Amino acid sequence: MAYFKHNGAKLYYEIQGTGKPLLLLAGLASDSQSWLSVVPELSRHFMLIMPDNRGCGRTECSPSSITIENMATDALALLNELQTGETLLLGHSMGGMIAMRLAALGPFRFKRLVLAATAAALPERTKSLLLDWVHYREADLPMELWFRNLFYWIFSPEFFESPDLVMENIRFAIDYPYPQHLTQFR
Repeated sequence: MAYFKHNGAKLYYEIQGTGKPLLLLAGLASDSQSWLSVVPELSRHFMLIMPDNRGCGRTECSPSSITIENMATDALALLNELQTGETLLLGHSMGGMIAMRLAALGPFRFKRLVLAATAAALPERTKSLLLDWVHYREADLPMELWFRNLFYWIFSPEFFESPDLVMENIRFAIDYPYPQHLTQFR
């Protein structure tokens, strides 16, 4: 658990495991803790580098500085600071967008690029969905309903077969000690 200052932000990150460095970039409204379910296995094989993106978790920055470009340059500066050399790169959702930009900034720095549930650009439908999520938060919709709606988009149909698991995850999200503020989400 450490902090790194770059380009007007105080960036939080965690490192776990040993081996070849693997940078894990989380998606929208997610932070380093979103990787918890895969950390035990991956950390047996890799040195996992898990930053909180701008506007998420314990990273501090101004909302106006939250861009894909800034998050990509943050990640590259962090890797330079850690002197990782050749690094593996995995990005999920918005983290995949950051990873694509990061790979373009340092194409010889990355041995492998894994993109999960991402796109090179957002279609209008997705932009509308994201804006709706902002409006639901601004309308002060109960957080249980807000997270349930979000979960429909990020979890498989099988996840909803266990109502107790759904409620456990909703409760975890509501009680999370480092929630993303609405201005950063926007």
